[in-house]
Amino acid sequence: EVDRTVTVLAGRDSVHWPVIGSACMTLAYLAGLIVMLFRIGRGIKRQRKLLRFCGGRDQHLRSPEMVVEAAASSLGRILCTSITVFQGQGTALVIGFFRPVILINTTLVTGLLPEQLEQILAHELAHVYRRDPLTLFVQRLVEAFLFFNPATWYVSHHVSRLRELCCDEWVAQTCSGASFASTLLRCVSLNHGTASSSETEL
Repeated sequence: EVDRTVTVLAGRDSVHWPVIGSACMTLAYLAGLIVMLFRIGRGIKRQRKLLRFCGGRDQHLRSPEMVVEAAASSLGRILCTSITVFQGQGTALVIGFFRPVILINTTLVTGLLPEQLEQILAHELAHVYRRDPLTLFVQRLVEAFLFFNPATWYVSHHVSRLRELCCDEWVAQTCSGASFASTLLRCVSLNHGTASSSETEL
């Protein structure tokens, strides 16, 4: 009778371990998911803060609508966004899903030649036309829910790289490759404070 009781208790203990293991894995996954979702929320909050404290549409850009319209025209598209400038870290980016806004650093506005600035804005407009802000948000959600899979990060990195290459290709079709390459090099120099002109983050 005693041996039977010990066997039953041992059997119960062995059943509990898989349950405990599953619970621990579930908690670990939920913790990771919360961290990833917090990362997404922090990024959105940072963008909104940047938009709130940017310098304004016309503060540094002369006729910003004309510059952006010229960039849109070079891509064979109609202008569908607005532009504003900011100071501090960063170069250029697009914010917003349904009403996108292009933010560009003042150093680029004051340092790049007009045709170079038009090329940078054309790159950002390509992101708008392709609806990249929305697809990037979906990409970040996939990363959040599948953060535990290394293939997720590999594919995500590859997709991000292709996204930028696609926008570069759009711009390269409107100008010479050498001209656009020179603009990108100029941007890199300005971003590191080694030139007297301005630059953008692509």
